[in-house]
This record gives sequence, C-alpha cells and structure tokens, in this order.
Amino acid sequence: MIAPSALMHASLAAMSPELITLNTIIRLRSSGALKVAATSRPTTSILAIPPEILLAIRGHLLPLVITHLATLSGAALVAYEATRRAQLCAECLEFNTHVFGPDLWAWPGTGACHCGDVGRAASTRRALFKSKASLTSPRGLPKPANEQEWLELYLSKRAKRVLAARDGPRASISKGIWDLVAGVLQEHECRIDGDTNGALLCLVPALSRDADTSEERWRAAAALGRVQRELGLPAATAVDGTWRRPKLSHDNERLAPRGKTETPAIKAQSRLLQPSVLLSMLALGVAAAVTCI
Repeated sequence: MIAPSALMHASLAAMSPELITLNTIIRLRSSGALKVAATSRPTTSILAIPPEILLAIRGHLLPLVITHLATLSGAALVAYEATRRAQLCAECLEFNTHVFGPDLWAWPGTGACHCGDVGRAASTRRALFKSKASLTSPRGLPKPANEQEWLELYLSKRAKRVLAARDGPRASISKGIWDLVAGVLQEHECRIDGDTNGALLCLVPALSRDADTSEERWRAAAALGRVQRELGLPAATAVDGTWRRPKLSHDNERLAPRGKTETPAIKAQSRLLQPSVLLSMLALGVAAAVTCI
C-alpha cells in the first residue's frame, strides 16, 4: 500500500530528464553499445564510470529528485492557499476562521468576497493574477475541493509537459498525472488495483496469466520488488506518503500585508539545488574517486 502523493511524485521523478538520461547511459554501458576509449589521463566524464557505480549514483539521485518535486508541490500549495486567503477581506477571513476552523478547504465557497474597499480588492487581484493563474486549476476544470484534488491538478500540468515532450502535444491534451503513472507502472509490469481516490493505493503485478503456480508467484514478487526499487517507493508495509505540506501560521498570514504574494516558500524554490546540478556533483565526485584508486 502506498499513498497517492508518493506514487505521483515517484512516477514524475522517473520520467525526469535527469533519470531518463542516466538510465540511457546505464543501459548502453551495460549492453556494451557505448564504448569509452581508454586514456592514460584522468577523466571526469560520466560516460567513463562503470555501470555498477552508475547504478549506485541512480540510487542516490532518485530520492533527491522525488524530494525536489515534493518540495515544489508543498511550496505551490502554500502559495495557492495564501492566494485564496488574500481574496477575502479581514472580516470574511476572521469569520470563516472562527466558524469553520483554520482549514480553508472546509470553508464554503472558493472565490473572493465582494465586500470591502473596491479599489483595494482590484489592486489585490492585479497583484495576485500571475501567481493565481499558475497555481489554480486549469481552465475549464472545476476548482479542487481538497488538497488531494489540488495536487492531482497541479502535477497534471507537469505530466502534460512530460508526455508532450515524449509523445507530442496532441497526444497529451487529454492526459493527466494518472495517465503518466499508469504508463510508468506498465513499463514495470504493474498496475493500480482499484481506483485512485483512496487514501492508500494497492500495486499489483500485471501478469498475463492467472495460474497460481510457484513461477507466477515468483514473477509477481519480482515485479513488485522491481517497481519498488526502480521508483524508490516505500516498503510494502509503509503508509508514509513522502509529501509533506509546509505548516504556516494562519495568524501570520492574516496579519501579513495584503499586497505581498511572494511567500517564504516561493522564495525557497529559487534556492533549491536542481537535480541536474546534483547529478553533475555526484558524477564528478565518483569519477574523481575512481581515478584515485
């Protein structure tokens, strides 16, 4: 059993340019199709690293990419919720918090209030237009009713870009994050048992035969072990979902200037070390260690 958020982020990480490039190099080096000319001079090229060490690098890179994507999702959720609160006047914000609690997903209505200073409201809408346009649900789709729906819509935008780069823009028009997840699981001979609306999902092997034989049981166990290893998924008994939404004080949000839309979480995105940089650092470090042996 695995949380939907963990499976979505892991599948996106598996389709990232960093992992696809590294997987291609590992496959070519393992099959002998990629030959590296011998040289007496030290080299820092990732192509010269043995496949066994490349697999170790991949084992370290995959969790970094997953964590990077999960951090971006958490920061985007904080920004989206801040935008939702900024659309309400102080009286409406205080009323909703007092009556319905601090969780805005439990508040009735999803839009801005129509009371207060018209000029200030218009100024706030203009200031928040750019961030709101990039963080709310896609045009033509209903607004998310909870965090899970919001995360699916947010990650579907990333999934569309990944699928468009691989299959073309036309093929990705009607696709979303669960289409990407299904494709990744299919490559590993697995699938999701049931729908994707539950708090936990069950992964099962997509075997062509239903015979209950020792060979089929071995194939099923091998498929589940491979998808767990290749996607960096938690153990079968784990229920931890990897993704953690950042905690912010609602009092601080209410007292913050209404015109400011750049939250500390958004600023932190620019300081995150990109996975491609991490891959280069790992490759250089391992290559240097190999040349010194």
